[in-house]
Amino acid sequence: MLLKETIQEKIRSGALTMKPKVYFVLRGLLYLVGMLLVLGLTFYLIGFIAFMFRANGVFILPEFGLRGVRTLFVSLPWFLIVLVVVLVIILELLSRHFFFVYRWPIVYSLLGFVVVLGAGGALLGQLSIHESMMRLAEERSLPFAGPLYRHFGRMHFPDGHIGTILATSTSGFSLLVRDGNIYAVMVTPGTRFPHGQLIMPDDVVMVMGLLDDERIEAFGIRKIDDVRVMMPRPPFPSPFLQPR
Repeated sequence: MLLKETIQEKIRSGALTMKPKVYFVLRGLLYLVGMLLVLGLTFYLIGFIAFMFRANGVFILPEFGLRGVRTLFVSLPWFLIVLVVVLVIILELLSRHFFFVYRWPIVYSLLGFVVVLGAGGALLGQLSIHESMMRLAEERSLPFAGPLYRHFGRMHFPDGHIGTILATSTSGFSLLVRDGNIYAVMVTPGTRFPHGQLIMPDDVVMVMGLLDDERIEAFGIRKIDDVRVMMPRPPFPSPFLQPR
């Protein structure tokens, strides 16, 4: 009774004020809208990162051993990854205002968000809309997300070169890389081929090796099949271009 009397006394003195029901309804709607906006942005960013990884052949880097793992770690879009982590934390904080999440231990709700967002984002990364937006961004026809696609869409790997084989020779092949340059790739007895040595003109490959005056001595070569969206068109006639 003492607590009840104390509360009543504070209400009479004006220290506590009663808020109308509409206040709590509007506050709940505000939290819900904010949660949905953060959820949508997080889904989009995870889908974009998944698209980046797929379009740039990121997942094949570990096949080149420790050197490939180091290249992968250095090349990850850490800004976007940190941004996604921050958004997940904000999402968790917003969801705490709803009773069906508030009752859960924070570890469970965070794990649920990570699983749902990771799986959903990975599926969104397979959609062709990202490829279309990448093309529009390169044509300067994507007003808002254009800088995002142009800056992060084509990942740059230290000692890693993705391109299309134009022509082969006994010493290697000529490679048209994504910035439009053509390099002579030199194959040595020590060159690693994680998926076999059968490569032909018009194949898209990743070449690991140091670039020195338009020549690359290949440490490793791996054929890839799902990055043509990032490839420039070969010049004509490509079969007659030979490595230097």
